[in-house]
Amino acid sequence: MTSRIGKALLCVLAICLVECGGVVLGASFNEPGVSGQLSLIRSNNGVVRITYQGQTNFQYIIQASSNLVNWSAISTNVVSSGPISFLDNPATNLPRRFYSATTLKTPMFYYGTTTGNEAGKFLLMIRTNNVGTLFALNTARNRGERMLTMPFDSDGRFCGPLFASASGCLQVSATNVTGTYTNTSNQTGSISGTNRYNFGGFRNAAGLYTAAFSGAGVCPGTVQALVSADGAMFFYVASTSGAYTDAAVAQAMSGNGSFGDPNPPANSIHITGSLSANSATISGSYIHACPDRAGAGALSMSRPEKVF
Repeated sequence: MTSRIGKALLCVLAICLVECGGVVLGASFNEPGVSGQLSLIRSNNGVVRITYQGQTNFQYIIQASSNLVNWSAISTNVVSSGPISFLDNPATNLPRRFYSATTLKTPMFYYGTTTGNEAGKFLLMIRTNNVGTLFALNTARNRGERMLTMPFDSDGRFCGPLFASASGCLQVSATNVTGTYTNTSNQTGSISGTNRYNFGGFRNAAGLYTAAFSGAGVCPGTVQALVSADGAMFFYVASTSGAYTDAAVAQAMSGNGSFGDPNPPANSIHITGSLSANSATISGSYIHACPDRAGAGALSMSRPEKVF
């Protein structure tokens, strides 16, 4: 059974603080298009069951207050699928409790491919400030590609340099990315991809990783990696001189975080290892590095930029 008075009081306040009706909002690619729904049930022993339903792949925060002035977060997460329910046990000691739920602007990851004379694969990360970073493996030219700073507008559009030899435009939504490019030889191609899940076993490890790339028989430089919440990984390698660039694609396995491309391109670096969700580190080894494809060694990467 539930307490009618407690349920009515809590639900009215929830409706006032959250648009419980699923109102359609004017959203951009990294903001939900529908407001969240919050429902509350208070049992006879005072425990409150909170149920929140929002748009999949977007962050939310639920806060509680005893006076409508001082608020504290009691849950912050990303909507995966279906409603999310949990108990607010501290409510048992309070005569009244107010709740608010807010959907948050959310970082987005997109995995896709390019066609034509710049054919390859890419992983694109767009932060909540709408600045994107793209790592790509250009299989047509056997090299890595990287764009660190890509300003997207509020409608999810970017136009400018995409690769070392190509510029174009990208359009992103909450679910996909599309676009076209023109390279320096006036050849054109298409770009397409879908967004990655912002939830999963590697959410705490998502972000941008970096490390020095050096050792005996190895062209010195840097290696960076983009990691999404569902374990998609994209490595970009560049020598200090810039004459050599490379890339590798991987998927961290749930459980132990091990990764490796089972079918790596013959003319690119091969990286295997493990991703730690607890320490947000990458450890492993590589072969077939450098212009002569003779470079090999160990890899240890830390994360200077956290996403979630």
